[in-house]
Amino acid sequence: MKHLFLISFFVASGIIAQTNIDTYKNLYQTAIEDSVITENEQVLLDALQSSLGLTDADIQLSLQREVIIETKPGSKALSQEGRWWIIYQNMALGNGLYGFGVPYVLGIEDRKVIMGTQLLLFAGGFYTTWMYTKEMDISYGRAYSQNFGASLGIVSVFPLMALVGFDNWEQFDPDEKAMFTYMMTAAPIGIYYMDKLYQKWQPTDGQTSMIIGGSILSGFNTWIGYTLITDIPDDPSDTWIRIGLPLAYSGALAGGYYTHRFVKNKSYTKGDASFVGIGTVLGFFTWIELAAMFELEEYREMMLTGLISINGYTYIADEMVQDMELTVGDAGVIALGTTAGYLTWLGIALIADLDYEVKGARIVDIASATAGFYLTSKAITKRKIKFGKNTSSDMKLSMQPIIMSNSKSYIPGMNFTLSF
Repeated sequence: MKHLFLISFFVASGIIAQTNIDTYKNLYQTAIEDSVITENEQVLLDALQSSLGLTDADIQLSLQREVIIETKPGSKALSQEGRWWIIYQNMALGNGLYGFGVPYVLGIEDRKVIMGTQLLLFAGGFYTTWMYTKEMDISYGRAYSQNFGASLGIVSVFPLMALVGFDNWEQFDPDEKAMFTYMMTAAPIGIYYMDKLYQKWQPTDGQTSMIIGGSILSGFNTWIGYTLITDIPDDPSDTWIRIGLPLAYSGALAGGYYTHRFVKNKSYTKGDASFVGIGTVLGFFTWIELAAMFELEEYREMMLTGLISINGYTYIADEMVQDMELTVGDAGVIALGTTAGYLTWLGIALIADLDYEVKGARIVDIASATAGFYLTSKAITKRKIKFGKNTSSDMKLSMQPIIMSNSKSYIPGMNFTLSF
């Protein structure tokens, strides 16, 4: 009631000494002090927004800029919460890629020397990165971007090999030493350029996760799209591979750029981005279940189903999260709730001795996991889940138990309806 009284007072008196957006921000901060915006407080905030003539984009951009300014280097004491992740990344590279690659490229065959070199590079990843990051402002987002840059650099060898031709590459690099040399060189280059982009774009941690996820998803979509519009040869030729792999890699790079354009004026927390990722995983689960239910064997049918399922669930999750402000812990609970929904159905099927092998059971698999995902997200959020603000209808989920027949047997099922 304290916050409701304060908001009512400010709305009635009208703070004319500040700009409209500053007025809204002050009232929003007052309402969010207890970490909860009640329905009554939200009604009053919406009324204030309407009276001041502010759009949703105005509010989101203002709140987002406030977060970005706080995380800019030099604006306050160094934030090094992501430092451990960069140190871990470089220690892993020292133990893996460089620990194996350096002795191999140098032609070292003594086993003790190889293991000793690997251990030194493993430990050296800590000391060198410790000094490298000593005066660096490192949020989790910056650490994630550098990690992804290293990955992009390493895997770029494969589209390069495809362009040259794998057979041609093997002729001049039969022992693959050139390949490992390239990968060890490309990793730090990828880190450098991705960090430059991060400093230019200044995304929040949540936006960074969305950009990385969008890049990976775009690479997947590009590859699947290419295989759908071309005839995959029984023995894939150099020409087919030469086009496909560089195209998929280019799709991943373009996907990161366009995802940045998509999210730069939107507010995403790390929890929000994790929630969208859970939606993507649920889409993959749905793909597997649908393929089993329809016994898909033809390649194009299989890939098209995956394209629709994964992108569909990702889109729905992104729309759902627009009116949420989730923490990483919230997203973790939602992931567990999704799993619990599926396990509940499995438990019932076992206790009731139902025939789990019938095709109809795959629908209940999908419905139970999706219900767990939606209902947990709705329960854990304090505000209504809508598909966009200022809409009169909320997303609704309804479930009805049904009996499905299979030859001479019957199994319980679930009619799952999602409307918005």
